[in-house]
Amino acid sequence: MKGGITTSNSTERRRSTLRSVVDLACSGFTPLLVALTVLTMLILTLATTSLAQPFDRSGTLEEMQRVYASNIAKTRQIIFAGLDPREAALERRLDYRVPLSDDIQIARALPFTNDIELGVGFLRALEMLIDAGIIQESFNRPGFMNRYIDYVVLQWRRRATSIKSPYEFAGWNESQIDRFTANKSLQEQHMNLFSQNLALVMAHEAAHHILGHTKDITEDKAVRRVREEQADAWAVTHLLKANIWPAGGTLLLHYFYKLDEDAILHEDRREHPADLRRIRALLQATLGSVDDFRGSTTGGRTVNDLKRDLQKTIASLDVDIADDERRRQQQGASTTTQGGTDNDSVKRIIDAFLAASQDGFRSIRGSRDPHGDGEAWQSKLVYPGATECIIWIYRDRSLGRNCKCEFVRTTQKGDIDQRYAQLVAEIQSALPGNWTSRERPLDSRLLRFEAREGRGGSAVSVRVTNRGSRGYGLAVVFEAPER
Repeated sequence: MKGGITTSNSTERRRSTLRSVVDLACSGFTPLLVALTVLTMLILTLATTSLAQPFDRSGTLEEMQRVYASNIAKTRQIIFAGLDPREAALERRLDYRVPLSDDIQIARALPFTNDIELGVGFLRALEMLIDAGIIQESFNRPGFMNRYIDYVVLQWRRRATSIKSPYEFAGWNESQIDRFTANKSLQEQHMNLFSQNLALVMAHEAAHHILGHTKDITEDKAVRRVREEQADAWAVTHLLKANIWPAGGTLLLHYFYKLDEDAILHEDRREHPADLRRIRALLQATLGSVDDFRGSTTGGRTVNDLKRDLQKTIASLDVDIADDERRRQQQGASTTTQGGTDNDSVKRIIDAFLAASQDGFRSIRGSRDPHGDGEAWQSKLVYPGATECIIWIYRDRSLGRNCKCEFVRTTQKGDIDQRYAQLVAEIQSALPGNWTSRERPLDSRLLRFEAREGRGGSAVSVRVTNRGSRGYGLAVVFEAPER
């Protein structure tokens, strides 16, 4: 697949905080950046088990679908060979499907069925991440994978219709790409990593069925996080039985981390544990099993080398996790010390947005958005819980000036409705008395709350959007006064 990832105009993704990734040979970088770079090298070293058949990167989506289905069938036979009779009977009932969709979120165990879906878009995106890691380590491009992931996150957030492949992002021409795809050693490395990531995802989703999670659906996020941990633990146990390194499956978690780098700070609102914790658990499981894979090390690495790298990475992750935990505690302590509440903090931020609207948001304008065609800037002020806030100052002044704060997309309408109601309540309680507001339906399922200061004054709205299979979106939009 020489081309990149294609996605629809409406695709929106969570924003990472996009820490600058620079040459790690310099000093003074966060332990996590060092850890993730070491991890990239480590998982490439550990990629010694291939369950997948070769694939043609230039193939059509339908051809990829057939290859992926074949790889899933082969992987299934390997990773579930050691199940006990009860679990084996449950696993045989499962139906793995490969939807022909470019949605990179389709990797799920469907509730109240025996179905597991792994979409073509999801698996194709995994291939891109893998090759970005291979380019980094095999072509001496320090930090390349982090930069590529940052680029992909930004493109998805900007609803780009296409995303460069890692080869294009590296500036390669067709001849260089052809040499890369013809290199048997690199392609074997690719297939090994793809196999290990695929095995982890398959085992994780199967665990939800086998452990009964899909038969007892709950909206309690704390319970859901526990179930995700249980599914990870079950998957690791059976990967080890199949002689597959758990650490080899962490590339996707690396990507998910970049989508939400502050996950620990708001973990109580998430359905999954913070990705740093999940990565650490996989590395710890790998460390505990290194001696069992003594004959599988490659690249001139000894077992002791691998142990040291694992220990170094785990220690670095521990530092970063502890730092985030302290930040979360300090936030809570600060709120208590000031005698305020979360609602007070939200009100202050809403007031700040409304004040900034008076000068067209120039007072909170940060760095230019590289994908905004010269009309968009990152906002220095972010609404609590939003993934990003973007200021739009259009050349066509009739389009106005606004600051749009977007929230995490979800396929759960109930979650969107709850958050929508919370945002409306927050904004209504913060607005001055001279504002007028109304709520109107956009269709039978979607609502839009609007409020304005007098006639032609500043405005704010809460908007729900329906993106079909890509889920529901939610945004708060502050608008400058009409001029």
